[in-house]
Amino acid sequence: MNQNYVCNVAPLRTGRTPQNTSHKFFKSLRMSNSSGSASSSKVTFAIIALAATALIAVSAYAYNTSRTSENKSKPIDFDKKSKDNTPVKSNSEDKSVVEDVNDDDDDDDDDDDDAEEEDEASSKKKIDQSIQDASSLAAKCFQDGKYNEAVSKYSEAIEYATKATWYKSKDTVKLYANRAAAYEKAGDFNNSLLDVETVLMSEFTNTKARIRKTRILEAQNNFNDALYETFVVFNIFMKIASTNTDPSQVETLNETVQALRNSMDKLTKVVTANEVKSYMSQKFHQKLPKDLPIRSACRAYFELTPTYHQWQCLYKGNKRHSYENKNESITLEQKLVLVYYDIANGFYKNAFDELDNINPDLLVNESNVTLSQYYEMKGTEKHLKGDAKSAISFYEQAIQSDNNNYVASIKLANVHGQDNDDKVKANEIYDSLLANTEVNDVQTAIKNMFVRLNIVSLSSAKDEVTGQPRIEDLHKNIIVINDIITMAQKFSNDHIIKVGHFLALIRKIMAHAHIKLLSALPENTNITEEKVNVERFFHDMISEAKELCPDNEVVLSIEADICALTGDIDKALRLMDDLKDKAPNYDSSPYTAKANILTQKMNQLQQLYYESHGNDYYISSIPQIIEEVTALYKHAIDQESNSVEAYYHYANFLLMTNDFESANKNVIEAFNYLRNKDEVAEIVSLKVQIEMQLKTIDYLKKKHFI
Repeated sequence: MNQNYVCNVAPLRTGRTPQNTSHKFFKSLRMSNSSGSASSSKVTFAIIALAATALIAVSAYAYNTSRTSENKSKPIDFDKKSKDNTPVKSNSEDKSVVEDVNDDDDDDDDDDDDAEEEDEASSKKKIDQSIQDASSLAAKCFQDGKYNEAVSKYSEAIEYATKATWYKSKDTVKLYANRAAAYEKAGDFNNSLLDVETVLMSEFTNTKARIRKTRILEAQNNFNDALYETFVVFNIFMKIASTNTDPSQVETLNETVQALRNSMDKLTKVVTANEVKSYMSQKFHQKLPKDLPIRSACRAYFELTPTYHQWQCLYKGNKRHSYENKNESITLEQKLVLVYYDIANGFYKNAFDELDNINPDLLVNESNVTLSQYYEMKGTEKHLKGDAKSAISFYEQAIQSDNNNYVASIKLANVHGQDNDDKVKANEIYDSLLANTEVNDVQTAIKNMFVRLNIVSLSSAKDEVTGQPRIEDLHKNIIVINDIITMAQKFSNDHIIKVGHFLALIRKIMAHAHIKLLSALPENTNITEEKVNVERFFHDMISEAKELCPDNEVVLSIEADICALTGDIDKALRLMDDLKDKAPNYDSSPYTAKANILTQKMNQLQQLYYESHGNDYYISSIPQIIEEVTALYKHAIDQESNSVEAYYHYANFLLMTNDFESANKNVIEAFNYLRNKDEVAEIVSLKVQIEMQLKTIDYLKKKHFI
């Protein structure tokens, strides 16, 4: 899932140059929404700000240039290596944050007031000359890599300047800024921070000083404060840049904006990873939800087990047997059949309520096979609710009762790999399940197929830092999936083999799509030809999946995602409407998915608006889209109030439209329903961003900056 910030807009993400047509964009949106409700006006104004922020990026360069041009002497490049190539003692060479170090050298004396100073007493001239000599010598030492000597000379200049009551305060601030640079290069981060704070007390909007502060805090592993400072400098930079009207500086400013955004992304991931570890170790097991996850999550869990598809063949759409006669005896096996019936028909809560109501007396004198199935289902219930410890206990009991219950072993491996983050243990179980000999019978083929599918699922887990699957894992997955498809062709007449083949196709489509999203095309690639090849691949895979499993909701959902991925938004929306019609009333996923696609359409319209140099036609429907997206997310949450997916995407949308307070409320609510580490990472990442932005806004308001 993507990171979003207050100014994270399409033109800057795609590298396109926004046109200076913001007045039309504001006017169009205000008029088109004039009759809307107060709440929709609030969100609309937020998205106006979102679309306009790309235009903001045309000012900071002019702002900084105007300051630098005051100096008549040639600027000094403080980032040059010393003559003896002395290495820098900090990570200040990190280019993740842009700093024009030429601008750091502000020590050249401003000669604007020379005429005024000609009548001053000779003592004043002597002090002025001493300041000039000390700062010039400091700059020379800095260039030569003699950073401690530079610090000493800057200190000498500052001492003279503080005694000279007539000396301009802004020039004294420049001396502190330059000494901060020298301290940083010398590795004296604490004193550098003190000088930076001195600069910010006089010039709190000094972006160079704030960037230095961010870099030093990061070097000291103070990632939370570094991230907050990055948010502050980003917002200050964008506000200052909004006053610029020079189109020739757009490219340079966009590079600066992108560098700041990259720094925010990097630091957000580090802070998120630390908070996820803390949450998982201290709070996760204390706040486990007592109910099941949403319907689509339950279905996705069961689809990776062959028994689920056997139950669908036997029970889906059939009449459920009722044991209403009190005199009619019922066995544990018959009770389990009722559980399987409900699972096959999507009644997951009913199924586990039935399981919980099983009388323990029924466990007496039952066969080991039936007991194993019972313990497996109890483990499944605990697993779905996020109670990994209890799930492991039940799965182990199931395997002890029947060592041939490989489905329980698959589920046990999943708990270790995904919930306990013990992939070594998980892979040991998977390896023990895979046959070492050639597969010659259907049952062994089915077992190997579903074991391999679960291996793919495990290796597709999101990286803790990046929040995305690793590309190398996705490439390995495609190889495993190809093996599954080859195996399936040998036993193509068996229904469960067809299902496994279908699931492998779906996994292959998803892995292929992820690779295209996460990896950039090589420079020498014919992009048009590549796009056609990718679309043809997706079309062929979807067509085959439809033949294997007609009207399957997973196929419809994947097809809609692929259409959105390849730019056919309108077809994707039609497919989501079909899916909504087919899904039961209590399923939130189609509403969340359609809202996500509409959000993508809104971004697409904004991009067309910029590319058309301000054609109002493209943005006229945006207020209506915002209202529809908001209604869809709210309906999804009404349908399934425990939908972490809905809370996450809705909060992301609100974050994108600058409604931080509402986004924060959705994130706080989502914490009540987290069941695994992936969900924790997603929600914690949003929490970090929102908290930083709210803290930044509060600070800038107190400074009367916004």
